Order: sequence, then C-alpha cells, then structure tokens
Amino acid sequence: MPLAGLVDALDKEELRSLLDAAMPDALLVHDHAGRLLAANQEACRCLGYHPGEISQLNIADISRDLDIAAAQSLWLGVEPGSRIVLQGHHRRKDGSFFPVDVHLGLLDRAEQRLYVAVFRDATEALRESEARFRATFEQAAVGLAHVGLNRRLLRANDKFCEILGVSRDALRVLLSGEGEGALEEGSWHEPAIEEALLSGARGSVSAERRIRPPDGRTAWINVTVSVARNDDGSPYYFIVVMEDITQRKTLEEKSEEHGRQMDALMKEQLIAQTAAALAHELNQPLEAIAAYSEVALRAMQSESGWSEQMQRAVLGCNLQAQRAGQVLHDLIGQLRTEGDDKKIFDLNTLVRDVIERVRTRESLNFQVRLMLDPALPQVVGNPLQIEKVLHNLLRNGLDAMLGAGITDPSFTIASHRGADPLMAEVSVQDMGPGIPPELAQVLFRPFRSAKRGGLGLGLSISRSLIHAQGGQLWLERDASPGATFRFTVPIADEL
Repeated sequence: MPLAGLVDALDKEELRSLLDAAMPDALLVHDHAGRLLAANQEACRCLGYHPGEISQLNIADISRDLDIAAAQSLWLGVEPGSRIVLQGHHRRKDGSFFPVDVHLGLLDRAEQRLYVAVFRDATEALRESEARFRATFEQAAVGLAHVGLNRRLLRANDKFCEILGVSRDALRVLLSGEGEGALEEGSWHEPAIEEALLSGARGSVSAERRIRPPDGRTAWINVTVSVARNDDGSPYYFIVVMEDITQRKTLEEKSEEHGRQMDALMKEQLIAQTAAALAHELNQPLEAIAAYSEVALRAMQSESGWSEQMQRAVLGCNLQAQRAGQVLHDLIGQLRTEGDDKKIFDLNTLVRDVIERVRTRESLNFQVRLMLDPALPQVVGNPLQIEKVLHNLLRNGLDAMLGAGITDPSFTIASHRGADPLMAEVSVQDMGPGIPPELAQVLFRPFRSAKRGGLGLGLSISRSLIHAQGGQLWLERDASPGATFRFTVPIADEL
C-alpha cells in the first residue's frame, strides 16, 4: 500500500508507531498549507513537543523566518519520486533554535499534496565541521588570517603571527593600518586593489613583499588576498594567505650572484684571450722591427757618413719596439688566469649542479645520460672555472644539435679516474653532427669557430681554465656519434 494510503487507513497512533520503527531520523508529514499531520518520536524529541501537540502546529511554527507563500512555491517544484535538500533552523518548544538539514519528498496522492520532511539536528555535525576547520586553520603550513571589511582582525593562526614575528594583539594594530612602518616597506593596504576584490573585478591578488619584523630581521613573504562572500554574493571578510619565502629568495639571490660571477669570469677570459691573441700577432712584427733596426744601427756605426741624428732615430726605433713588446708581455701577465681560489670539492655533484643550471639559465630542455663513478675521490680546483668549462661544452653541444635540426637533444656525461691515476676525468658527448676534420685541428685556437657568428674563444678559454687547474682539455678524435670532449682535474687526496 502506498504511504499516502497508510495516512488514510491508520489512526495517528498506528502511523506514529510505524514511523518510529521505520525511521531513525526525525520525520514530519505536512500538507501544502504547512499543517503538521504526523511526526515520529525522534521529531517530537528534537522539537520538545508531545505527540498530541504536533498536530496543532504549522510548519511555520517550528521554522525560523519561514515565508509560507515562498515555501509553497518551492514545494510545488517537488516531483513524485524526487526530493529536495534544504538547510535552515528549527524552533524548539522552549524557543531555542538548532540547525537542520531537511530532505523533502512528495507523497503520491492525487487529491492532496502531502510532504514528508526528514530532518536531522545538524548541531553536532556543525560542531564537528567547526572543529575540523579550526584544526585545519591552526595546523596549516602557511599563515592564514581572516580580516573584516573594516580591517579588524577576526582570526589568525599561529603560523601567520610567527611569520610576521608579532603577537595577535600587535597583528591587530598592523592590520588596522597603524604601525605599518615596523612591518614592511610600503602600505599594507592598497585601496584600489581592495576595491577590485570587493567588487569582484578580481578574484584574488598575490604579491611578494619584503618585510622587516620587529625583531630586526629582513624576510620575504608571498601574500595572497581574496574575499569570502555571503550566500547573496556580498563580501563578508578578507582571506589572507601568507607564505614565508625567505629561503627561496635567498637561493634566488645566490643563483643570481653565481650567474654574475660566471658572466664576470667569461668577460675576464674574453679580454685575456683576445689580448693574448693580439699580442701573439703583434709580437712577431715588433720583434722583426727590433731586429732590423738593430742590424741597421750596427751598420751605421761601422760605416762613415751616417749622421748622429740618423743613428739616434734608428736606436729610438729599436728601443720603442722592445718597449712595445714588454708592454704587451706585462699586459698578458696581468690578465692571465692562474686558477686562484682552489678548493676541494665533489666533481660529480658539480656536474649535476651545472646540468640543472644550464637547463634553467638557457631555458632549454635536454636529456642527459649520467655515468658518474660513485667512488670518484674529491678533486681540487676552482669550482667556478670548472663549471664555466662544463657550461661551455654543454652550450656548444646544444647549439650543434639544435643547428642540425635535432629536436630532442641529449648528452652522455661520464666521470672516472683518468689514465693518470692522479687525475679525475670527465667526458661530455653530444649527439650532434660532430666536428669536421679540418676544424678539429684548429678548434682550440682563438677566433676559430664552428658556429656562424661565433667569436671562436669559448674552447680556447675553456682550455686555459682547465690548464689553470693543472689539467688538460681535448677533443676525442673519431668519436661517434656527435662530438666528445674530455678534461682532467687533479684528485685531492692524491696530492
């Protein structure tokens, strides 16, 4: 028999007993006018009414701020076999309210619409939800704060206060717009941004800020601000999420400084190699001038007829040629890299670090097959200079592979003890087109390059840097595929 038939066939006591047995949750039956027709024992207990009192009530008597006309329009949308879920508050007999979740269904009855409302006291669920929220809020790994639209602090977790190095009372002062100078450079509140958030023009705003907490340290934070809204869409309060990014910023600054050192080293080497190449080319004609002028001067002194003035001129030419040669020699001596700042370090670690730095700095993705000897002893040398050599070899290999149309560039990099047991050896092999034989013979000479527009100083500089460590750099002949460069560095524990 349909439930609608049961309402007609059973008296109220029988219906209540049936509902008590079948339904552990609170259950009410009402008509379209809102009159309560039946209630089970759980509903009576929750509402605080005796069973006989329920039938004297309307649904509006137990609901807070219920508009019957609006409710009836909503009820008309309930179809047989379906249900709607509502949230609200019910009023007890003593006048107190409690939150409820209501599942409303329609009884299949032709002559009258009857509704079954199953509800549950949501107080405990709400309490559990609030407890979970508080636990999540307090235990979050980032700083969280809720700030009222009047810029007054509503709540903040311990992490938020810890990042800023202030108490909650001091935080209230900071967020209210007072005492901002102790916290950061610039204003904590930016009216234009707040207006964009409140109006909904922007969903959230993030910014990195440098702050100066009261303890005197300098820190970096990432702040994201959004707006919590009411059900009608109106702004409720600001949600501020704060992350301490001081460590990340410190690493970024170190990386930038490292890059500047690499660039400075390259500039120094470019100047030194260019000067050395020019000096080599100029020394020969200067030596010739000095030699010829010396021969001419001796001939003048052995023969009569040459004026003293002419002899002084030839002597001056000889002296100036020698002086120019000495100036070039002194200049090269000042620019020469002697491999200072040598340290003991792990070569395998340096190789891995360079690979990641090249990927980041060059914004290129490439594959590397590493064959590093885990038993390789530490080496001694200037890590920055060796890093520059590795960077040059990787950069040259990438240019060669990309220039040959290879879309997935890759390297094989290996480390092991060299043929000389006192040296560690590193090989860098690319999968490019290789080095033409005619170029391989002059590859390490200045101003010889396989790249169009290249200065031809990269490999010359690299060889000079490796020589400064006490090692060697060479191209492996007949290697296939691609090009393979090898260099050695002294092993520290063997020195």
